[in-house]
Amino acid sequence: MATVIDAQTPQRRVSWKLLLGIVFIPLIFVWFLLKDGYSSTARKWAFGYAGLVFILGMLPHIVPIQAPRSAPAPLISSESGNAGVAPNQGNAPVAPPAAKKAEATAPDGPDLEALEKDMRRELVWHPEKFLPVKLKSADAGGFDTVLLVSGAIKNFSHFDVKDPVIRCDVFGHSGTRVGTTRRKFYEALKPDQVKEFKELNMGFVESQWARARCEVANVTVLELSKPFELGS
Repeated sequence: MATVIDAQTPQRRVSWKLLLGIVFIPLIFVWFLLKDGYSSTARKWAFGYAGLVFILGMLPHIVPIQAPRSAPAPLISSESGNAGVAPNQGNAPVAPPAAKKAEATAPDGPDLEALEKDMRRELVWHPEKFLPVKLKSADAGGFDTVLLVSGAIKNFSHFDVKDPVIRCDVFGHSGTRVGTTRRKFYEALKPDQVKEFKELNMGFVESQWARARCEVANVTVLELSKPFELGS
């Protein structure tokens, strides 16, 4: 009589490499547990874990997630603070309370102190701006290539000045500037004093010039002659 012996498959243990694969990519590596030798307990835990991961991964696609709706801004007046009152009717802009307060407290007229500082700065740094040139005539000499100008300079600054540099721009009949010339006027001027010049030779210019415009480009300041007062 023959004896039948059942050959049992040796028990396998889950290696650490397979365990890491099941933990991080369960839907692929759990199928390796279907090989012979792995216990049913290991298979149950692994497939249960894979199913849980699959359900959690599909949950956002099954149940849509809605962003929370922002609460509507209350209709509160920026001035009275009472609910139910619209802060602005129509499209007219409403200034904030700080701006309205600034408008209410703003003084009427220009800032005299700031104006005085600006005028002092201009007098100190740009005294030539206070010496206007009143041009009476501009003539040609030397075959129409020399500019001869006559006029007067008045010192509206508060300084004693001397040797103003007169700059003249000459223009053609089309209005295009065709040249610029400078000449120093060797005279001294006190405040409010006027000095005239006659046929001052400004040097060579373009022969096609038709008109000239002159101004003081620079001046030498000597000293402050009279105190500065706003409006003087």
